[in-house]
Order: sequence, then C-alpha cells, then structure tokens
Amino acid sequence: MSAALGVVAEGADLRSPTPEMIDQLSELLDRHLVVAIRGQRLTESEHMAVTSALGTPWIHPIDRLRGKASAEPVTVEATSDEPLGTDSWHVDFPYLPSPPSIGILNAIEVPSYGGDTMWLNLQLAYERLPDRIRADLDGVGVNHSIGEFFLDRYAGGDPMLRALWKRVCVGNTHPVVRAHPRTGKPSVYTLDAQAELVGFEGSDPARLMAELVERSTSLNFTCRWRWHEGDVVFYDQAATFHRLIIDPWPGVRRMRRTLVEGQPPTAYEPAIAVSSAKAE
Repeated sequence: MSAALGVVAEGADLRSPTPEMIDQLSELLDRHLVVAIRGQRLTESEHMAVTSALGTPWIHPIDRLRGKASAEPVTVEATSDEPLGTDSWHVDFPYLPSPPSIGILNAIEVPSYGGDTMWLNLQLAYERLPDRIRADLDGVGVNHSIGEFFLDRYAGGDPMLRALWKRVCVGNTHPVVRAHPRTGKPSVYTLDAQAELVGFEGSDPARLMAELVERSTSLNFTCRWRWHEGDVVFYDQAATFHRLIIDPWPGVRRMRRTLVEGQPPTAYEPAIAVSSAKAE
C-alpha cells in the first residue's frame, strides 16, 4: 500500500475464514499494521464471524453497563457536507481503560470518488524521533478524555447518560509510548498537542508535545486507501492512527465497522527491550 505501512492481500475469501487464513492475516497485521482485501461484500453475520476469528468482538463499556451482552457491527454513514468529526488523526476510543486492539471496516456504499482513509504508522514515527525526545517521553503518561464533540453525539442532553460517559471515558491515563501487545514494538500513542502529561519532569511540556505531534504526523509515515464497494480493511489500533479525508465527494459514504477487544496499554521500557534483545 505504501513503503511506510499497509499491504493488499489477494486470494482470500473472508466469507469462509479458515484458521490458516486468520493466522496469515494476523501475521500480516503485525508486519504491515494495515491489511486491505478487495471485493469481499460481507454480510453482517460474515463480518462478525471474521471479527470473532481474530479475537473477542468489542462492546463499548457504556453499552455493557446498559445491559448489552453481544457485539454487532456499527454502520457509519457520512456525506462531505455532514462529516463524522473524524477528519483528524485519531485512534478508536483511546479514552477507555482498555481500548480496542483491531478495527475492521467493510465498505458498503462509497462515492464514485473521494472519501479516502489514511493511516499513520506510529511505530515508524517513534523510530524516527530524536534520542532527546525519546528520553523525555520515557515513563510519561497522557490523560485521555472523550472530547465534547463526541460526548454531545453519544450522550446528548441526557444528564444521567452524560454523567455515565464522563465516569467511564474521562481521565484514563495511558503511556505516551506504548508497547505493542503482541510484538512488543514501541509506538507513539497520542497526537494531541494539548494533552495533559502525567509524570513529565521537564520544564516545557507544551513544547515537547508540539514537537512530538509535528514529527509524528509526517506524510512520510502514511498510506492512503481509495475505497471500492466490498473492500475490507483491517487496522492495528495499537500502532496506527487514521483519518477520513473530507474532500467534496458526491453522495453518501457508508461503512460497517467492528472492533476486537484489547488490553490496557502498557508502557514501552527501553531498558527491558535492550536486555531482551541482547539475551536473544
């Protein structure tokens, strides 16, 4: 897909996923972080079957608290006049204690042009950081909280529901540099220049965050996907951020999304990583 990340897999039929296919898909995700497969046109049940094969389908904790016991796909629809608010670099639900680990998008209806999605390789971004920034970030956390835009969308004017969302989705601290849950590789895990740092002992956190965001969002670390109806794209939530491109596309863009459960992010510890590498 690009030199930075992403791969297009061919010859797979996701309507009948075999254990061998899922193993290969997982290996491709660990290596390339984004895997695209064209022409699948999955039904909702087929989409859920693939999700279940990769792990436990994710249910938002608010939905669990309200009694939801099983996961189901979410349909995300937008026009270029009424976008989703996702036209900036983000990862899905980082403000939760245990964010999802994998995202799976299936294109149901796409415009004749426009509405692309971009992904950003934050393992590569960390690799290219100067040593002085890596040292400043060692052991530092970041306070993740749901933004007002999304709080309004999800909770609206219901004060009880709004209070519930704030209790679950405000003030969760994760490492600025997290270790990948399967490969152990480090990646940047925030692109919010205004984020509140936890445990930073330097004198100018605003300068550090501004430089981190500027360096990490280089277009050299990205790939871009032009959607066709039926496409399925798997993306690693621990090592990538993504964004919708709000160009003036005609008509409606409709995607179906599922997520796979993840673990609480853990901090990358350079000293441990170096010791492990020497032992090998």
